[in-house]
Amino acid sequence: MPYIVVEGEDFPRQTIQLDKPLRIGRRDDNDLVINSAMISRYHVRIEPTEDGWAMIDIGSASGFYVNGERGGESCPLVEGDVFQVGHVRIRFYLNEP
Repeated sequence: MPYIVVEGEDFPRQTIQLDKPLRIGRRDDNDLVINSAMISRYHVRIEPTEDGWAMIDIGSASGFYVNGERGGESCPLVEGDVFQVGHVRIRFYLNEP
């Protein structure tokens, strides 16, 4: 099962299994809440696609980066990708260790 490892300055390291789409943002009703002014209320979503998994911008003001490059509206994810949302880094894995 795919999972992500989340870590950042002033953000505790977390491992989250992806058994459904995961919404990331500042509001408390997100699946992963990042309490930072750099994060939109509803920032991005990680979701399954026909070809695997993708990161989708859901109307954020500042976007996201994948492996150091701006992600655009949608970006497919592959094993080991590191994406950044605000000050938080998230690494994507296809299978549990």
